[in-house]
Amino acid sequence: PMMPVVKGERSTKIQMLGYTIMLVPLTILPWLAGRLGTLYLVTAVLLGARLMWYCLKLLKENGVTPTAWKMYKFSLLYLFLLFAAMGADHLFPSANPFRKPDIVVLQPSEVLHQH
Repeated sequence: PMMPVVKGERSTKIQMLGYTIMLVPLTILPWLAGRLGTLYLVTAVLLGARLMWYCLKLLKENGVTPTAWKMYKFSLLYLFLLFAAMGADHLFPSANPFRKPDIVVLQPSEVLHQH
C-alpha cells in the first residue's frame, strides 16, 4: 500500500518535506567537491527551491490536491534537469573555487634518479 494509506496524508507530507530538506543540500555536494561548476550549482539551487516550494505548499493544503500531482510531475522534470545540468556543466566549465584539476602530472623526484 502507498504511504498516505498506511501513515496518513499529513505524516506523508511531513516526511516529503524532511526528505526534500535533506535532498537539496546533497545536490550541492558535487559543486562543493569541486566536480561541477557554477552552472550546475545555480540549476541545483533553483530546482531545489522550487521542489521545496511545492512541499511547503502541499503541507499547507488539506487532502489530496492538484498541487500533489504538479509536484509529482515536477519531481520527474527535476531529475531530468539536474542530470542535464551535470552534462552541460562539463560542456561549459565555469569557475568553481573548489574545482580540482582534471589532470595531475607528477614530476619524478631527484631522489629517484640517484643511484
